[in-house]
Amino acid sequence: MKRPPPTGDYIIDGPQRVHAPWRLVWSVPPNLQSLSFTDALSQEHFIPPSHLGMVALYSALYISGMLSLAVILFQTREVG
Repeated sequence: MKRPPPTGDYIIDGPQRVHAPWRLVWSVPPNLQSLSFTDALSQEHFIPPSHLGMVALYSALYISGMLSLAVILFQTREVG
């Protein structure tokens, strides 16, 4: 770049706006990229234990949430 962009110069049409309903929809599917360590391992980067702990906690909470949702949805169904 020859010069920094001036204030108010946007690629699209203006600054981003945050809409609460879309933020909720965006947060429902899991962020599987955080579970992938291939980039860090292939470039021989150190993976801190705190990150591994956060990934384990994220996975446990997501699995617990999905199992809870399954129990709620299938609680009144007859199986067999």
